Amino acid sequence: ILTQKFIKRKIRAIQIIQEDASILSQGDWSHNFRYVGNDEIGALSNELRSMQQSFYENMENERKASLANRKLVTALSHDLRTPLTSLLGYLELIRYREGTILQKKEYLDRSLQKVEQIRCLSDKLFEYFLVYVKEESPELLKQPIENLLCYICENADFMLKDDVPIQLELEEANEGQALYNLEMMQRAIDNIFSNIHKYADRNHIIQIYGYRRETVYCLYFQNHIRKDDDKVERNCIGLKSVEKIMNMHNAKLQVQEENDSFMIELQLPLLVKE
Repeated sequence: ILTQKFIKRKIRAIQIIQEDASILSQGDWSHNFRYVGNDEIGALSNELRSMQQSFYENMENERKASLANRKLVTALSHDLRTPLTSLLGYLELIRYREGTILQKKEYLDRSLQKVEQIRCLSDKLFEYFLVYVKEESPELLKQPIENLLCYICENADFMLKDDVPIQLELEEANEGQALYNLEMMQRAIDNIFSNIHKYADRNHIIQIYGYRRETVYCLYFQNHIRKDDDKVERNCIGLKSVEKIMNMHNAKLQVQEENDSFMIELQLPLLVKE
């Protein structure tokens, strides 16, 4: 009789676990395993309960992330539509409407402002997905470090034409090469120069240095922070994207802010000649 009662309890415990598993298989992952015991079946129930809870939490996190991504894309699509419509209108005025040179220059200036607004929005979208969305590692190619230095020179030249005072000194890498994705590194440089353009005090010279130090090539950016910096939106997502790009390249990022001075240093590993 005792053996039969013992067997019935075990069978009932297995039936409860089977019922709970059947409920979960129908899609109700909020349902929990009910059986609790100190025997082997209880240990199995605890393991299944832990697995179910972990899976349910992952599903909830993915659902929330997917919802947040949809909201972000919807909001940015709406934000992009407005400047695009205005840009199209100004370009049509320039092309089809007769007017003075001064009027057309005004339309062109407004068009350029809308293009800059669109660029900023697209950069924010890229930075968001780079920072918060998990993705595969980029393809790293063996290439000269000069490819990256040329891009830095192009950005610095553009800033100089915009009356931003820059002191640029980039040492040659002596045919040094590195494993890096040029497009991703260009994104990082774009973010750094964008921060300089937004936050740097143009009454002080922005210093940009590049030099080889043993097996790494160092890039150093230093500027003074504008006094009215509190009027400029700062969400630090740009620096987060730079940090993630550096991590993808096994490179180092150092950021330092003291008083009114802001410094960024990138250290990109160089390939050692065999």
